[in-house]
Amino acid sequence: MPSTLSKRNRPKGAISPRGIASASKRASQLPGRSRINRAADSLSVTTGSNNVFADIGVPNAEEALAKSGLVHTIGLIITRKHLTQRAVAELVGLPQPRVSRLLKGNTEGFSSDRLIQILLRLGYDVEINVRRSRSRLRRGKLTVFEAA
Repeated sequence: MPSTLSKRNRPKGAISPRGIASASKRASQLPGRSRINRAADSLSVTTGSNNVFADIGVPNAEEALAKSGLVHTIGLIITRKHLTQRAVAELVGLPQPRVSRLLKGNTEGFSSDRLIQILLRLGYDVEINVRRSRSRLRRGKLTVFEAA
């Protein structure tokens, strides 16, 4: 059973459990509360596709999704290897500011091929698997998987 701090042992400015309960009760009785509930009830929710770029109207949405997957994987590798942006820049042959922009998600000026080259220079294998679409009625899709 968790012990509660007495008034004497409680850090300065800390709120007692009773104080939290009464503040919560007062907040639920505020006049604007019902207006918020009515607004939430009138909202509609639209289910998106599996590609956020297509949902927001980005041209070449499949390529944008694949590039974001490659950039995400590059970021994971850099984190796992505890590399600095400067070290990555030296390994892959880019200026450090471009590495920084890439890791922030700015893929402008980077083709999918260039991102694959970065993964190869970081010491990772990249496999491309081509297969027939499961549904013959729709276009194929491009997916990036990161192997564990």
